[in-house]
Amino acid sequence: MSRRAWTRQLAPAAAPERDLQRDAEAWLKGLVDVGLVRAWYHRPDLKPKRSEKAGLPDLIIALPGDVVAVELKTAKGKVTLEQAIWLASFRRSAVCRSLAEFQSQLRAWGVG
Repeated sequence: MSRRAWTRQLAPAAAPERDLQRDAEAWLKGLVDVGLVRAWYHRPDLKPKRSEKAGLPDLIIALPGDVVAVELKTAKGKVTLEQAIWLASFRRSAVCRSLAEFQSQLRAWGVG
């Protein structure tokens, strides 16, 4: 996958959150393929099981030398108190409301 292909926007900013999550996953797969991201985990949109804590970020991303967290929201989506607590526990975290914003945030963290 070429670096140029990563920049194409697959979902409009107002797309449902799951569409944004799928597009972010596709972009991350390309970054893993070229070695810019080591690994990533997307927590499925399910209610937390008893053993899980509410608010776990949508994406946990292993970068070379760091682990970051990203919560993906629609333009009107709100971060819950539990999500804010989780995000604050990471040295670097963000709330992104579009694929372009997500891509920009990863670039700000030195990816790509």
